[in-house]
Amino acid sequence: SWTKNSVSPTRGLMDGDLRQSAAAGDGDNGRTSAAMPRALGQIDNTYIVAVSQQGIYLVDQHAAHERVIYEQLGGPAKSNMQALLDPVPIMLPAASSEWVADHLEELAALGLDLDPFGATTWLVRSVPSTGRPIDPSVYVCTVVEEACDPPTGRRVVTEQLRWSAACHAAVKAGEQLAIGEMQSLLGSLEECDLGLTCPHGRPTMVLLTKEMLDRQFGRL
Repeated sequence: SWTKNSVSPTRGLMDGDLRQSAAAGDGDNGRTSAAMPRALGQIDNTYIVAVSQQGIYLVDQHAAHERVIYEQLGGPAKSNMQALLDPVPIMLPAASSEWVADHLEELAALGLDLDPFGATTWLVRSVPSTGRPIDPSVYVCTVVEEACDPPTGRRVVTEQLRWSAACHAAVKAGEQLAIGEMQSLLGSLEECDLGLTCPHGRPTMVLLTKEMLDRQFGRL
């Protein structure tokens, strides 16, 4: 089970096995087995509330999804790629276009397949497969801009791209999720090796144990 003080990898820490998706529950209603933490809803469309015998989990949906995508992007490129039916043209500043030309291999490894289509125009042929819709034009421009001018501490190009690609593809704070989507995200997080934090080091969740609740209500 996940514990509030755990610093070990997430895999296997939850009650039972969360490696099932929401579809492995009971249809679209998001119900799961008794041993599995069950998503109840969201707080301000930002934090997922889930309950298990351990207590109540509050999960930061953006941080959790970012961790899931980040680890998925570390796998084989073809499994991370969602081909577009029609290539999307994008125009980049000259410096960014030059940067893209020098890092096509690194971009392709993350599922971003770009072809030159003029001096500073590129055709986006694929984006990372994240299970959620991505605006190819906005996404690629944002990822490239951040990779060209990364925040302090991001020194390795492949890691810069992977962090940025995961962050901008993840579900955002303020987005409403269906119960099934919440449950599926919890299941994907269980598969992560380091699911207790996002790639930036922020926690993905907190656990309010029954003991903590009992103390708050004066039962201990």
